[in-house]
Amino acid sequence: MANLSNINNVLRVSSNLRVGINTDAASYALEIGGTNSGIKLKNSGGSGKVYSILSDTSGNFQIYDDAAASGRLVISSGGDATFAGTVLIDGVSNYTGLVVKGSGASRPAITWSNVNQGDLGIIYGTENNALVIATGASGLAALTLDSSQNSTFAGSVTGTTAIFSGSGTILSLNRNAPGTALIELKIANTIEGYLGATTAKSFVVYNEAGSEKAHVENNGNIGLYGSAINFLIGDFAEINFRESGAITIDSDNNQSIRSFQFKDGDGSSLMFIKDTGYVGIGTTSPLVRLQLERTVSATTSRTAPVNLMYLTSEHPSVGYTGFGTAITHYSRTYQNSTKTEQSKIAFTQQGDSVSTSGSTIDFYTKTLSTGSAAPEIRMRVNYNGNVGIGTISPERILHLDADQGRAIIQLDKGGDKIVSIGTGSSATGADDTILQLINEGVEKVRIFTEGNSWFNGGNVGINTTSPNSKLTVSGPATPSLANGENSIRIESHSSAAASPGVLGNGINFAQKWWSGSADLRVTGGIYGIKNAGNGTYGGGLAFYTQPSSAADMAQRMVINTDGNVTKPTSCAFSASTVTPGVSVGTTEVKIAYSSEQVDANSNYDTTNYRFTAPIAGNYLIGTNNTCKINTGVTVYMAIYIRKNGVGTSYRFRGGGVDNDVNDWFGINGSVVMPLAAGDYIELWGYANAGSFQIVNTEGHFYGYLIG
Repeated sequence: MANLSNINNVLRVSSNLRVGINTDAASYALEIGGTNSGIKLKNSGGSGKVYSILSDTSGNFQIYDDAAASGRLVISSGGDATFAGTVLIDGVSNYTGLVVKGSGASRPAITWSNVNQGDLGIIYGTENNALVIATGASGLAALTLDSSQNSTFAGSVTGTTAIFSGSGTILSLNRNAPGTALIELKIANTIEGYLGATTAKSFVVYNEAGSEKAHVENNGNIGLYGSAINFLIGDFAEINFRESGAITIDSDNNQSIRSFQFKDGDGSSLMFIKDTGYVGIGTTSPLVRLQLERTVSATTSRTAPVNLMYLTSEHPSVGYTGFGTAITHYSRTYQNSTKTEQSKIAFTQQGDSVSTSGSTIDFYTKTLSTGSAAPEIRMRVNYNGNVGIGTISPERILHLDADQGRAIIQLDKGGDKIVSIGTGSSATGADDTILQLINEGVEKVRIFTEGNSWFNGGNVGINTTSPNSKLTVSGPATPSLANGENSIRIESHSSAAASPGVLGNGINFAQKWWSGSADLRVTGGIYGIKNAGNGTYGGGLAFYTQPSSAADMAQRMVINTDGNVTKPTSCAFSASTVTPGVSVGTTEVKIAYSSEQVDANSNYDTTNYRFTAPIAGNYLIGTNNTCKINTGVTVYMAIYIRKNGVGTSYRFRGGGVDNDVNDWFGINGSVVMPLAAGDYIELWGYANAGSFQIVNTEGHFYGYLIG
């Protein structure tokens, strides 16, 4: 008890059991008096912490941490409490863990401050049971939570993460002026955008410049603005909208989009876009860039087509030819860096605006060129079912029209051309339709409308399937001897062919003329010939041969209307004397055979009584004369042939010794003699004494070519 010395001055217990320390008038069950009086609590084990409970000289109550030399809980003489460190408050058995009350309505219940800046904010309640968080500097409400759980913000809200929950309105922003920002968005104190509203739009997003970029209208419509609008899909893809109207779907974070689909209300795929870029409509397994597929029911007709696609177009003024729709192919070329129209299929309207209507399908391609010419129409399926290639007005089921030098139809076999039907042989050639049949590169048949046509190889049969010659013609069972059907008919339509002596068409014969050349030369020919006059019947055949020169063929023989055979180009002449005849004396005289009886080719001249050889050859020249003695006693009388005006080698005599006046006799004879073309023959007469007369018309001069 040595420590209890002077106990009367330190510890007193009153008669009413009140204990006083450093006071002799305790008003409470335990009262400690004096300056900086208190209680010190020490934990001698574990952490060794020492705490003091005391009242300082300023009248503050403290729970003091001796080690930190600071008060953890200080209650000032004015009633304010200050905590240092963390205060944990926990309710037990559904009782409130902490209740803070202000001194009256709209008076602070909680105030937070900074030693340098003073009060920064307060929390208090209002008379209508609202909770208000206000700024300490102005005392204006920044956040109000009313009894209906509605929240009202004033000023700016800054933070990184906010989580709100509840069944009613969580956050309500109100601004008296529509069209101004309600929320300001910042990153690192830099304004990035605003959120606001207008009278027609319940939600508007602005960029940092204040331009509207997105909005939600009161009727639910959504508007997006900008040259490039992107929607993020999770963390792996985005959908991009461009000013050009293009919509792209891009993968992100090196992940692939396996498919993109549009589905109906039942979940069935309406359109499927595969990661390969293939698009399927009606199928989720497209095999090409665009595949259209339609599954039909068992009751659908199996003999009628199923529509997969419609192309439609409308015009306010309907019924005009040429209006319609088209499928067009665009691509870049070596000549153009920009894409240009290359080919298309057009579906156009035909008819008029009153009563008729129809349609055509036109196919266009672009000509191979270095320019940017538009595609040209190449084929048309017309409204009447006719198909035109190279023409837009097809007149038949298939109507082909090509330029010069282009084959209209070509058929190949294994890459080898076998048939070609076209126009002309070159782009600059004549417009002559041609048919070619080709075998292993060798042209066998050619038919020209202008120029030569031929068959090259094999026999040709007409009206027979078994030709045994190069040309076999099987005619009618009974050939016509009039103007009817026969095996071969060769016609001449020239108006001059109606005149007598004019040749018609015929047949020429030719063969190789020199072993060192492939050229052929004509050797002969047979032609029709008109023997009768214009407008009358009658004709024959003329036979020609090739002379020993490059001259034209010469006529050698004619079978005339009566069946007589002549050689018109050589000769066939006969002439006679006329009454009273020709007198011949001792002076040579040319006998005047002035009456022409036959002259097939006008080789005899009645003015000079001369025959001229038309060609070289052997001619038979002859004469027959009936004579009588006119005067004297004549020993002999003679008629002889002169060639080209000279000579007496060919002489024919008549009469005898002591012929008397009026004695009759004949002078006759013929001879074969060679003549060159142009040689002429005349007959002359002579008597050695007296004279004689060729009586009346009984003197004759004749001749013809015999070979």
